[in-house]
Amino acid sequence: MKVLASDASGLMEAADLLRAGSPVGMPTETVYGLAARFDDLAAVAAVYEAKERPSFDPLIVHIAHPGELSRLVCLEAFSPTGLAVLQQLIGLWPGPLTLVLPKSEEVSDLVTAGLSTVAVRCPDHPVARELVKRTGSPLVAPSANRFGHVSPTRACHVQEELGGRVPAVVEGGPCQVGIESTILSVDAQGRMTLLRPGVLSREDLCAMIGPVQAREASEGVTAPGQMERHYAPRARLVRLPGGVDTLTESSLRGWAPGEGRPLALLCVSPPEARVLKSVEGFYEGPVHVRVLAPDGRLATAAQNLFAHLRELDALEPELILVEEFQGETGLAHAIRDRLRRASRGRHS
Repeated sequence: MKVLASDASGLMEAADLLRAGSPVGMPTETVYGLAARFDDLAAVAAVYEAKERPSFDPLIVHIAHPGELSRLVCLEAFSPTGLAVLQQLIGLWPGPLTLVLPKSEEVSDLVTAGLSTVAVRCPDHPVARELVKRTGSPLVAPSANRFGHVSPTRACHVQEELGGRVPAVVEGGPCQVGIESTILSVDAQGRMTLLRPGVLSREDLCAMIGPVQAREASEGVTAPGQMERHYAPRARLVRLPGGVDTLTESSLRGWAPGEGRPLALLCVSPPEARVLKSVEGFYEGPVHVRVLAPDGRLATAAQNLFAHLRELDALEPELILVEEFQGETGLAHAIRDRLRRASRGRHS
């Protein structure tokens, strides 16, 4: 896989590949995406194939400017109230907010997994928007990793996941947000439902726009990122009921009997030396630690989450133990959502 610079030459080469029907890795502020023209069905199919993504999981379409929304969305379906709500939400772009809206006839069922709605966002990353402009078409861009695996937040992660499957990735540096976008559905009357939590929280949206409903657990897949098993490392991941200081020898032995392989600890804040020494004392193999938020900020934890999971997973640990995040709202809720799904999956 070729790594292209995000200068004029690199973007021109990436846009040429996209126009020729080849998927390309693309940076956004959330995670790296695997981009293809939304109206090139062979290229869209190639995205599904490269990711090993099931056909029932819809894709997010990325645009460079809100004015492109009319090409993808049936705006005539909205009532005056619905249009007013939509205009307020569009005012939050560019940013990590995906809107699920009634689709236009121009959007293929392959993009939407047969749904009558399409997921759209305008990314807050200049490279992503410039690539859309240079390609001359909105781009589908699900996360640039194999389906269900840990999302990529650096170009090297895309190489690790999809090297040999797609020709190139554009280097855009580490992702600033680090977790996937908030997904919000908006119906014709302007009623809003949160489909996936993100850095833009339900509480934020309620305060800015109006009431936001919670998704019913019984609903099927209505948007990307709703699978129960997702964002998962190869190693088994276990969420601790509290901090590392609550870990006991008996509980650790129950999870990891000890095979001489490393033990991985993903901590919210730096663990006390005595706590780490205690864990090292009753585990036979080496113990590796990564700290999500050394500065105590949730935004830093989100930025580091997937990169740290990848680093620990590369050590081939017997187990990854993750400290629990406190709080059920805001960014803490979004991080907990990713870790909950990651703990449900294991890949060999």
